[in-house]
Order: sequence, then structure tokens, then C-alpha cells
Amino acid sequence: MRFHVNGPFRISGPVIQGGVESRNYSSGIAALHSGEIDWSRDNIKVMLCAHTYVHNDADVYRSDVVAHEVSGVGYTAGGIKLTGTTVTTERTPEGVVRVWGGNDSQWHMSTITAHRVIIYKDTGDPETSPLICCVSVDDAPPSICGTFEVLWSSDGIAALRSASSGLA
Repeated sequence: MRFHVNGPFRISGPVIQGGVESRNYSSGIAALHSGEIDWSRDNIKVMLCAHTYVHNDADVYRSDVVAHEVSGVGYTAGGIKLTGTTVTTERTPEGVVRVWGGNDSQWHMSTITAHRVIIYKDTGDPETSPLICCVSVDDAPPSICGTFEVLWSSDGIAALRSASSGLA
């Protein structure tokens, strides 16, 4: 299996072409793959973190990263709900591809500097809200009384490829 986040990311206008690295959280990906996290029905959120956060696969819940969450005008702790979530499954000769999609994430009239975009399932409690993936956007310029925007790829936000046909 391989999980990746598709680019590009647009932050306050310019497209971030390079310097975008995505990392998954094994426990979150396993929960997504098994259906324990339901991308279409659960409260999936997008939060922003500072450069002080370094991805660690041992991080499991939002409480593990909350100390690095950004603050600023137009940003609310916990981030924003990912809207328009979709899941598609395609069977190919090489296996199965499941793609998770959603609408672009935007913080309007904001003053934010962020270097990590983290997607997680919000259970209402940071101690039980599982992390799914982390995207490094180190080259992202800050928004200054503008829109901080993550423009997800039209091909989907993330994809899981499996050599087996075991996906339902």
C-alpha cells in the first residue's frame, strides 16, 4: 500500500510547486483503510502547524501535535472541516486504487504562517482524534489579511494503492 497527498498547494495565490512532502500516520492510514475512519461521514478536519512540528509516525492523535498548531487572525484552534469529501475506488490490472477527495481548504481574512497541513478525524477530543496525514509546505508564504488556501489536486487529496483486490 502507498498513501500520498497530491499537489499542488496554493497559499494566498502562488502555487507551491516544490518543497511539498507528505507523510502518513500508519495508525490513521490503517483506520482509513479498514473503514474505522469514514472519510465521507466522519468529521474530517484540516489543521495548520508551525515549522516546529516534525512528522513522527509515533504521533497518533491531535493531542500529540496540538502544541505546534498555529494561531493568528482568522484561524480557530482545531482547523476547519474538510467539505465535499468523496471516496472513489477503481479496480485496475495492477490492483485497487482508492482516492479520497474534498474541497479546497481556505482561511479567509487571515494572518497565518504555517509550514504543516495536517488532516485528521475530529472526535471532539484531541486525545482520541486520529491523525491521517501531514503535508510539509515549507515554502508557503504567510497570509496577511488575506486568504490562506490549500488547493487540493482535482485528482484527489490522497490515494491508497493496494496490489490486492481486498478493498470493498
